[in-house]
Amino acid sequence: MDNKKEDFPKKRLITACIFLVPGAAGLLAARYISGFADFYGFNIYPAVVNVFARISGIFPFSVAEIMVIAGVLLLLFAIVFFITGMIKRRGKRLKFLLSSFSSVLLVGSVLLFEFTYGMGINYSRRPFSEIAGLKTEKYTKAQVLEVDGALYPRGLQLLREVLGGVVGHDKAEAESVDIC
Repeated sequence: MDNKKEDFPKKRLITACIFLVPGAAGLLAARYISGFADFYGFNIYPAVVNVFARISGIFPFSVAEIMVIAGVLLLLFAIVFFITGMIKRRGKRLKFLLSSFSSVLLVGSVLLFEFTYGMGINYSRRPFSEIAGLKTEKYTKAQVLEVDGALYPRGLQLLREVLGGVVGHDKAEAESVDIC
C-alpha cells in the first residue's frame, strides 16, 4: 500500500508530460509550420467544437461559467490545503512540496493542452480579411471616432424602432426625469 503512495507523484508527472508535450507541440507547430494553423482551423477545430457544443448545449446554463467558478473555488481550496499541509508536515515538507509541485504541473499541463487545442492554434491562422480577399487599411484614431460618431446614433435610432421605445442610457435618463 505504501508503494502506491510512492508512485502517485510519479504517475502525476508522467500524466503531466502526456498533456504537456502535445500542448507545446501544437503551439510550436502552429507558429512555425506553414499552413498547420489553417489546416487545423478548417478541418479539425470545427469537429472538436461541435462535440463540445453538443455536450454543453444539453445544459440550460453556461457550462464555461460553472467551470470558471469551480476552478476558482478549487484553487482557493488548494491554497488552503497547501498552507495547512506545509504547517502540519514537519520533517516531510520537502516531499509534500514536491508532491504539490507535481499537482501544479499536472493542472498547468492540462490547461496548456486545453488552451492549445481549444483556441491557441487559431491565433496563428491567417486573418479572415486575408482569407476572404478583403483589402484592409490603417486608420487614424480620428477617422475611427468619426465613423463611430456617425454609426452610434443611427444604431440607437434603429434599436428604438425595433424595440419600440426607450433603450440603453435613454431609459436611465427617462427614469431620472420621472423621479424629478
